[in-house]
Amino acid sequence: MGRVDAVAAIIAALIIGIFGYIGTNELSESHELSESHELSESHELSESHELSESHELSESHELSESHELSELEITSLTMTYNGELDVKVRNIGSAPALITKITVVVLEDADVCVEPCLEPSAKYYLPIDDLSVGESKSIHISHVVGPNEADRFLIALQTHYPLLIELKLEYNHDQTVSETFELWSGPFSDDSMEDFENPL
Repeated sequence: MGRVDAVAAIIAALIIGIFGYIGTNELSESHELSESHELSESHELSESHELSESHELSESHELSESHELSELEITSLTMTYNGELDVKVRNIGSAPALITKITVVVLEDADVCVEPCLEPSAKYYLPIDDLSVGESKSIHISHVVGPNEADRFLIALQTHYPLLIELKLEYNHDQTVSETFELWSGPFSDDSMEDFENPL
C-alpha cells in the first residue's frame, strides 16, 4: 500500500504541475494579446489624430487663400474715332485678376450706318458687323490686372453701326463684370482724336 500511495502522489503532483503550466501559459498569452490590442488601439488613435490635424491644416490653408480675392470693375467705357471700344478696368481686390474671355452682345440695332471708320489697330479684334440683335461673339484672351491696379485696352469691333451692346469680361474662370454701351454715340476717348486726324 505504501508504494501505491507513493506512485499516486507522484502522478497527482505531475497532473498539478501540468495544469499549473497550462494556466501560466494561458495567462501569459492573454497578457500578450491585451498588450497587442492596446498598442493597436494606440496606433489607430495616433493615426486618427494625425489625419484630423492634417485636415484642419488643409481647411485653414483653404480659408487663408479664400481671403485673397480679386474684384474687377469697368470704370470707363468709351469709343475711339477709329471705331475701337476703349475699356478701362480696375481691380480693387487683393489678388490678381486674370481676364480670360471678352464677349460682346448686340442688344439693339438702330438700322442706320455711319461713315466708315479707319482700319482699327486695337489690341484685341472682335468684329461684330455680322451679328443680329440677341447674338454675341467672344474671344479668349489672357490679360492680367494686378491687385489694386488699373488698366486700359482697346477692342476693335469693326462695325459701322450705332449698336447698343453689352460688354462682358470673364476673369478668374468663374467671375464676370459687364457694362452696356451705345456705339458711335459717344462718349469718345479724348486722346483718340489725334489718331483719327493723323492715322499711321
